[in-house]
Amino acid sequence: MEKNGNTSEINTGNTTNNGSNDSNETGKGNTLNEFSQKLKELGFNSLEEVAKLKEEYNKILKQKEHNKSLEEKLLKLEKLYKTEKIRSEVIKLATKYNAIEPEDLFILTKEKAEITEDGNIFIDGKPLEEFVKELKEKRPHWFKADDKEGSGTSGIKEPKRELSAREKIAKIKKFKG
Repeated sequence: MEKNGNTSEINTGNTTNNGSNDSNETGKGNTLNEFSQKLKELGFNSLEEVAKLKEEYNKILKQKEHNKSLEEKLLKLEKLYKTEKIRSEVIKLATKYNAIEPEDLFILTKEKAEITEDGNIFIDGKPLEEFVKELKEKRPHWFKADDKEGSGTSGIKEPKRELSAREKIAKIKKFKG
């Protein structure tokens, strides 16, 4: 659409524009008519519909980018969850079987560990507890000795506790006095 010469009329493709039938303006009008016809062939009645469609398309693109970002975050969180689940279960069993350094056992197994759909952990195709038992048999130096009773012992070990200040003073007075 173009303004015609000195007047404020808009060229709509009609050949009657202030009585002039300029071939240049007619060509532009035909181009406009061709454009309008092409829009209708594509199923649009106006440029506004095209603009709305473009706006919706841009919204969809932004939503796709947002969804992709959320999916990446979800994958990271799932990986973190699995790693933490493996860590906690390995350390729990390592502690149960008296591992000297339970965290080292986790470091050793974390790359080999797999979690099934129902949450069970397998290492080298074996259930976690079975793996830890076998490891204890193969590498007993990685584990503390079991607290088994020997001959003449009660098997109960009481840890020494720190004496309080009053108890220390009382003990000193007892030796002096």
